[in-house]
Amino acid sequence: MQPNQAIRSLKGLLKHFGSSQKLEILDLQQMKNLLEMDVPPKIWEDAFNKNLLSFSQELIQQTKQFRFDDGEIKHIYLISFLPNLTELDLSENNISDISSISKLKSLKKINLSINCIKDISGLQSLPDLTLLHLYDNKLTSYTLTLPNLVDLEISGNKGLQHKKISGLQHSPKLERLDLSFRDQIYVLFLINYSV
Repeated sequence: MQPNQAIRSLKGLLKHFGSSQKLEILDLQQMKNLLEMDVPPKIWEDAFNKNLLSFSQELIQQTKQFRFDDGEIKHIYLISFLPNLTELDLSENNISDISSISKLKSLKKINLSINCIKDISGLQSLPDLTLLHLYDNKLTSYTLTLPNLVDLEISGNKGLQHKKISGLQHSPKLERLDLSFRDQIYVLFLINYSV
């Protein structure tokens, strides 16, 4: 299997482990089997520490990009087992809890658009983020202070009002900010921005 080739079966997925820095899964059922298993986190940790999981340590260390969009994923507990991810795209799913993402300290780009996310406080522990897309979720506030953020999209969150957006002054590298909504548009000038 060639590096960066899309995975279409569990057998292909396991063969691919250790051979690529990019993992793109196109089979919804296999992805659900991997990410949505309802097993307490402690059991996963014990299994992982004893090398009982099917995937190899090499893949876990080498995988830098992970993409699975346009699916029905609800839980992403296992994502924390890919500690060296730099790019994560889980857009267009049914995810509400993203607390496991806070363990991925190498992340630079995250796309979680079109999900059911209300709480993003765990992302505060990811200061190297340069891109954060949270379009069309259930956010009611944004208070992150991310010093390296360049691209932020929080449009389409109907419960989010411009008065509940703070912390942007702590993102001095911000070049793109999308706050647009279907029924109204907020325009924010970043030159000499202060709160």
